[in-house]
Amino acid sequence: MAVFTEVSPADAQGLLDTLQLGELVALKGIQGGIENTNYFVTSQRDGATQEWVLTLFERLSHEQLPFYLGLMHHLAQHGVSVPDPMADAQGQYLHTVCGKPAALVNKLSGTSQLQPQSAHCAAMGEMLARMHLAARDYPGEQANLRALSWWQAVVPDILPHLDAAQAELLQAELAFQTHLHASSTYVALPRGPVHADVFRDNVMFEGETLTGVFDFYFAGVDTWLFDLCVCINDEKMSKSLGNFFTIRDVLQTVDAETLRFFIVRAHYRSALNYGVEHLKDARTGLRRLYTALSQVAPEPVVLDWQANAHAQAFARAMNEDFGTPAAVAVLFELAAEVNRSGSAQAAGWLRALGGVLGLLQDDPQAYLQRGASDQALSAEHIQAQIAERAAAKQAKDYARADAIRHALAEQGVTLKDSPQGTTWERL
Repeated sequence: MAVFTEVSPADAQGLLDTLQLGELVALKGIQGGIENTNYFVTSQRDGATQEWVLTLFERLSHEQLPFYLGLMHHLAQHGVSVPDPMADAQGQYLHTVCGKPAALVNKLSGTSQLQPQSAHCAAMGEMLARMHLAARDYPGEQANLRALSWWQAVVPDILPHLDAAQAELLQAELAFQTHLHASSTYVALPRGPVHADVFRDNVMFEGETLTGVFDFYFAGVDTWLFDLCVCINDEKMSKSLGNFFTIRDVLQTVDAETLRFFIVRAHYRSALNYGVEHLKDARTGLRRLYTALSQVAPEPVVLDWQANAHAQAFARAMNEDFGTPAAVAVLFELAAEVNRSGSAQAAGWLRALGGVLGLLQDDPQAYLQRGASDQALSAEHIQAQIAERAAAKQAKDYARADAIRHALAEQGVTLKDSPQGTTWERL
């Protein structure tokens, strides 16, 4: 329920008088929303009926609100379909109702599209572009309050409530984002005022026509890309299209690092061709890199982008429009060198450069033996099978030994025999 403060007809009429908007006809609480008190207000002046939305801000202060309301008015004046705050005789958009900061805006037509299709998404993309371009000359300044610094502050509070796989993914992603935000590529991204909360319930449609975007009370200055990511990651919107998957769903199929590797193998401007076979291919590729590291203990290195040809090539790739596919190619070149020469220094550079992408920081053998999902065979079971196979070979029951090897292979486990004994990896 989104009526936390009761507004009487007399309170509403007082605001209408201040704004010279005529007589109150109807006042109805809005049930949607989770933070502010909202009412539909209908007024009449000179025989014309007008509809408004009255918002009482339960958390935001008088000092915080001018940026949001000013941005909304700026966009409306530039022809963008957003709620336009009504000003009093002094040109102020922020008012006080029932002792709370309040604003009155025009009511948008249409309804939220609960199952958006491609036409709705295209319209939203066009709207985002218009909003971003129109806001370029907005003079207000306020950082996005849900950007990197907020992530860094709240992640420690969230980690105790996650399982191991989720915590690993979140920490790896935060480390990657921290590194990314410091890069010249990220700094060069176009930025300006963004909505920062463009979920499907904040967008109105009539049929396939987008009629407006509202709820700008998380807006701030950030990269334009932030808004696009919010749209894409609206979980309910994604599921309704049937071609998006949650991270939790994907982690039932592969481990977190394989998922990251799958993503960085493609350029961020390219569409990802998601599928089980593509994830398996990514795991195979990452196994090749970890296998190289498992052969030679990496020598510690200090990242110096001029130190050698591999470091220079990696830096060029990343500086050229965040070219992660070319950077990954450098990792495979280093892995080939490690396999060929057994160089601990090459292994060190492989691990160090992989770390820039959030990869190859695990113990190699631990990664190679980690299951892709909770349904994988346990390490204890595999070791028991290896022991049984060794006993069968000792008893010259080679048929039984081969049967155990084949059974494990069918379940994604490969055995490697050496004079030192048998080791195993997951495919």
